[in-house]
Parts: sequence; C-alpha cells; structure tokens
Amino acid sequence: MRYFARALAAAALLLAATAPLHAAQDADIAGEWDITIVGEAYTFDMIASFVQAGTELTGTLNGPNGERQLTGAVEGNEVTFSVTIPSPEGDFRLDFSGELDGENLSGKMSSPNSDVDSRWSGTRRAAL
Repeated sequence: MRYFARALAAAALLLAATAPLHAAQDADIAGEWDITIVGEAYTFDMIASFVQAGTELTGTLNGPNGERQLTGAVEGNEVTFSVTIPSPEGDFRLDFSGELDGENLSGKMSSPNSDVDSRWSGTRRAAL
C-alpha cells in the first residue's frame, strides 16, 4: 500500500511539474492571412503567407509594393515579424508586433527608418 501511495504521489508531482509546459505552447499561425494596415491617412490590404518552424517565422507579405520576404518569431500568442522594402532612398524596414486571438491577429506596425506608427489586423484564410 505504501508503494502505491508513493507512486501516486510521484505521478501527481510529475503532472503538476509539466502543466506549465503545456500552458505556454506557442500559437500556430502557419498559413495565409488577409492583412490590413491602417494609418492616419492610408489603408493597405495585403496577404501574408507564414511558415512556422517552432518559434521561428518566415514567409512572404504581398502588397502594393510587391511580394517581400518576412522573418520573425512566435512566442506564446505574441507574434513579431519584419519586412524590408527597397526604395531609391535605401531599404525601408517595417516591424510588426501583435497578438493572436483565435483566428485573428492584431497589433502595431512601426519602422526604425521613420515615424510610421500604424495599426494592423489579420484574419486567417480558410484552407482550401
């Protein structure tokens, strides 16, 4: 009987110790998303195609300036990614940070190259 009680206590301790690992699982945002960026005097619609390997994020963002490669990360429900747009004045980087809520993403877009400060949102496209 003592052996059974110890085994049961050890199993309960093991389950309690691994519970936080399951609770902190990273969001899965792989796939295509309809993205809208809204600034003070503009609105852009784009399509993001995310490829996710663990917490690493790669893919493309296709919009008014063509298709651009993106890189980023996913940690819990937090998503960050960046794209670089070439211009005659030099490369222009856009940084996106946001949060996943169900099938929706939303957050802030900024740039270290300027005072761009916009909001963005995304909706996952249905799989075909």
